[in-house]
Amino acid sequence: MNINWVTILTSTVVSTLITVILGGIIKYSSDKRLETHKQKINELNDSLRFNLQRQIHDFNQYSVKRHSLYPEVYKLLLIAHGNISSLYGLKRSLSFEEFNDQDLVMFMEKENIPLGKQNSISSLLSAGNKKDAIDNLRLYLRNLEFQEARKSLQEAINLILFSELFMSDQVSKGSKKTTNLLNEMLLYVEYPDPGSYRERDRINDQVGEELSELKKTMKEELSSSYYDNYK
Repeated sequence: MNINWVTILTSTVVSTLITVILGGIIKYSSDKRLETHKQKINELNDSLRFNLQRQIHDFNQYSVKRHSLYPEVYKLLLIAHGNISSLYGLKRSLSFEEFNDQDLVMFMEKENIPLGKQNSISSLLSAGNKKDAIDNLRLYLRNLEFQEARKSLQEAINLILFSELFMSDQVSKGSKKTTNLLNEMLLYVEYPDPGSYRERDRINDQVGEELSELKKTMKEELSSSYYDNYK
C-alpha cells in the first residue's frame, strides 16, 4: 500500500491554516462585536449619568426656588386676607370731628392725597361746609382701603400665576382656591346685601382653614426637599 505522505502532510498544513485563519476571523469578529457592545454600554452609561445629573440639578433648582417662593406666596395671601378683613367689623379710625380746617389740610398733605382731591375738599372747607368736607374725605379714604385690598390680592394672584411652574400641584391648587375665596369675600364686602355678612363670615372662616392647610403642606414640602438634598 502506497501512502502519499506529501498529500497527507499538505492536507494537514492546509487544514491547520484554515483552522487558524477561521479562528482568527471568528476572534476578530467577536472582539469587534465586544468592543462595539462596550462602546454602546459606555454611551448608555454616559447618557444615563448626564440625565441623572440634569435631574438632580433641576430638582435642586426647584428646591431652592420653592424655599424662597413659598414663604412669599404665603405672606402675600396673609396680607390680602388681612386687608380684606380690615374693611369690615370694628376698627379704629379718625372721626376728624376734632380737626380744624388747617388740621384737615395738613392731614391730606401728610397722606399724599392727590392735589385735585385736596383742592376739592379745601373748597368745601372754605365754603364753610366742614361736614361735607369730612364726609368727602372719609369716602375717599374708604376707596383707598378697597384699592389697597384689591392691589394686595392681585399681587398674590400674579405671583402664584407667574411661579406656578415651581409649585407642587397641591400647593398650586390650594393657593388658587384661597385667592378665589378672597376675591369672593371682597365682593361681599364691597357690595353687601342684607344678610350677606353671614356668607362673608363663612367664606372668611374657609379662608382661614385653607391658609392653615396650605401652610402645613408648604412646610412639609420644604422640610422634605431639605432632607433629600442633605441626607
